[in-house]
Amino acid sequence: MAASDYWDSQDLKAVAAGGFVNESVMQKIFDISKIPLPLLDNIAVESHDNAYAEWPQDELNAPDPTNFVVSGADAGTKTDGNEKRVGNHSATSVKYVYYTTRAQNSNVVGQGQRSLARGLMMRQQELMRDIESICLLNNASVEDNNNSTAGETAGLDTWIETNIDAAESGAAVGGFNTSTKIVDAHTNATTAVAGTEARLSALIELAYSNNAQPSIAMSTPAVIKRLAVRLFASSRVATPTANVAGAGGGVEQTSQGFMNIMVTDFGFTLELTPNRLMQDYNSDTAASLLGIDPSFVALSYMHAPTAEKLAKLGLSERWQVSADYALVVHQEKAHFNYRDIDEDAAWTA
Repeated sequence: MAASDYWDSQDLKAVAAGGFVNESVMQKIFDISKIPLPLLDNIAVESHDNAYAEWPQDELNAPDPTNFVVSGADAGTKTDGNEKRVGNHSATSVKYVYYTTRAQNSNVVGQGQRSLARGLMMRQQELMRDIESICLLNNASVEDNNNSTAGETAGLDTWIETNIDAAESGAAVGGFNTSTKIVDAHTNATTAVAGTEARLSALIELAYSNNAQPSIAMSTPAVIKRLAVRLFASSRVATPTANVAGAGGGVEQTSQGFMNIMVTDFGFTLELTPNRLMQDYNSDTAASLLGIDPSFVALSYMHAPTAEKLAKLGLSERWQVSADYALVVHQEKAHFNYRDIDEDAAWTA
């Protein structure tokens, strides 16, 4: 008898209006988007209670190598300090979850998880991803006018103005404006350029001279990859020395093809940290490399991420997940900013 004469599963599936075969669906949801938050996972959490979060800054004056006075000299003029009061506007970000009563009572795929419970969990995770991305942007702070203009918090890229290198000479540098109390955005270069070791080295020296000792070098995956390739290049004098799993015959070895720690000329190290949530700019070809000292930056909440049930309308439930927050950069001089790096270009000397 020919195989085509037997009643097969294909025939069962072909029965009109959906067939006779019960679908077999794995009762687990596979989510590839749950990833670390490299910035928020490394910085402190603080709180503020006004729409404009402010904090004081101070630093010692530069050494005076001419500080000599004659015996018995009268007191001179007072020595001025470097006090400054800075701030950032608070921003509110939201996610919404709407489900009908029928959806709530449906037998759903995924280990019996209720649609609303999972929806709230997913939206909370999305909210934190949004905040991570926003806190890294070159984005000017904006005051909320309680009408048509939403408040915006300035990102770390925007804050750093002292230890900075931009591709285009003369491009306007942002940072905190003491006159307007706004954090102004940097002007992006017209054309991004390839990253170079020389410019990065000079920027690290500038940061060190300004008392900074950042421990994290964070950028988009493309920039970190190409920087690591340059540091790993065979033409370099320095080569990887860490032995992961022993040495010699019969010992399991691990191939190391990536540099993740950069030792600077000044005794501190930078951990090369790719961030999938960090945004590029200039038509997706340019990115910034941020040198971050986590002890001098924090995320401050006016209210932490909260899920609230909204007014019920008929046979449905509506929830809102929201947070009111500001990025607090205690000292922008504690960090550095290498801007306008061409993501697609190989790093050079």
